[in-house]
Amino acid sequence: MSRSNLLDDVRRYCRREALLREGEPVHVAVSGGVDSMVLLDVLSRAGHRVSVLHVDHGLRGEESDGDRTFLEAYCQERGIVFRFQPVDVLGSIAPGRSKQMVARELRYTWFRQVHAEDGLPIAMGHHADDDVETLFVNLLRGTGVQGWAGIPPEQGPFVRPLLATHRKDIQAYANERGIPYREDSSNRSPDHLRNRIRSELLPIIEDIRPGSSKAIARSIADLRGWMDQQEKDGVDLKAGDQCLLRDPLLDDQGILKVVVRPLGFHPHTIQRIQEALQDRSTGATFRAGRHRVTLLRQGVLIEMVSGGPEEEQARV
Repeated sequence: MSRSNLLDDVRRYCRREALLREGEPVHVAVSGGVDSMVLLDVLSRAGHRVSVLHVDHGLRGEESDGDRTFLEAYCQERGIVFRFQPVDVLGSIAPGRSKQMVARELRYTWFRQVHAEDGLPIAMGHHADDDVETLFVNLLRGTGVQGWAGIPPEQGPFVRPLLATHRKDIQAYANERGIPYREDSSNRSPDHLRNRIRSELLPIIEDIRPGSSKAIARSIADLRGWMDQQEKDGVDLKAGDQCLLRDPLLDDQGILKVVVRPLGFHPHTIQRIQEALQDRSTGATFRAGRHRVTLLRQGVLIEMVSGGPEEEQARV
């Protein structure tokens, strides 16, 4: 893929997913690695006024200092606003929580604070291979349908313009344009599950069937699109209508949410429906406004009925 094609592809993806308006100012979360540096370049060339958000997690000593120095110089040369935030990961770790988990929470907390100040979207450098890696991380840890759908293109203030772009195309763009970047030594550590998936598992899958990573990425995007459409459309019923859902995945809260939440069911009620499904409580009935959900042996029956309380669990 040439650099012009990648730029055009990102523009089209942003339009299709409604991630960014034409010329909209945007913060870019930049670590200094190739993904975020390419994202910064692409968004700038696409006509967005970009500013850089950079977090030092205090975990890599002089290497982290080098990242900050590199980014400050890069932004100064190009007249890009640079904002830096140190966070104390080691001092914030509690029992049962990993460094990576705490680092992510602290990083996103600061990003949300910045967004609260000016309301601008924050672009993240996640790409299609990250999406595939996330799927396997979720599967190995145990997940439901929402975990199968990978990384969302948009999540609150966060947008991911590179999510349909693969790592090799990002690297090729950086090489062709001569974009400087920094290597994060922690990305090679075998102590992190994601790194082992990237360096050990996915190469085996590619060896078994070349092109499998792209195929998996397309499947993730298809499932995500289906879930988004279900949540948008919901179940359209008229008075007296019924709809029987037989999907074996319905015992997952993710599917329940996208199907019945638009009908007015509160998340707590959806949780109770899920628990009833897990307990195989045939006959359990739940009500929200004029819609009723009943658990049958054949599946989940959704009906439009008249009258009744706004929301209640009638019988379990």
